[in-house]
Amino acid sequence: VCRAVEAEVRKDDEALIRQMLEALESSSPHTDVTYAWKSENWTAKRAAAITAARARLATTTKELPCSTK
Repeated sequence: VCRAVEAEVRKDDEALIRQMLEALESSSPHTDVTYAWKSENWTAKRAAAITAARARLATTTKELPCSTK
């Protein structure tokens, strides 16, 4: 039962990460929907989030041990 729950949670996590990655990749790195200029901080955070999401999806998911409690 524990492994089935872990697999379902992992599947849900991956779906959310894919959704976030798609949204970030389709967003403009420099302007928002009103074409207002975004800060350098936003651009850096966006790039870091895209890199992290891609890395997370590219790794082989390791099985987590089930709690024995």
